[in-house]
Amino acid sequence: MRILTYMLVENMTNTAISFCVFVVDDDPSVRKALYRLFKSAGYAVETYCSAAEFIGSGKIKSPGCAIIDIHMPSMNGLELQDTLKSAGSALPVIFITALHDENIHARAMANGAKAYFTKPFESDQLLKSVREAIEEIGARK
Repeated sequence: MRILTYMLVENMTNTAISFCVFVVDDDPSVRKALYRLFKSAGYAVETYCSAAEFIGSGKIKSPGCAIIDIHMPSMNGLELQDTLKSAGSALPVIFITALHDENIHARAMANGAKAYFTKPFESDQLLKSVREAIEEIGARK
């Protein structure tokens, strides 16, 4: 099943390369597709199959952007977002989900999510959101 519409993307500026995109999703095909998408756009990418694996990586305070699935076993995406905030992480969060729910969407955005996408989504829109999140981090430094 193809989740993303692939586009050829020009390599991002050096700013993009100094940051990492962290993909947290329990679906291996989504992780693989997003890994390829962000690599082709010039980003460093790391993928994680669960919130616990990402938290255990020690990367939650690293510069970059987190792409997080809402519906995952054990700890869902909103719980991971709360955990990141509690730990003092400044990682911008972009949510992806297969099951859109207005209440979850509203809560995610109210808690500071940079974007929220329902699968399937356009890859160029996701790339744009990541680029904007990373540019915002650069502007704060």
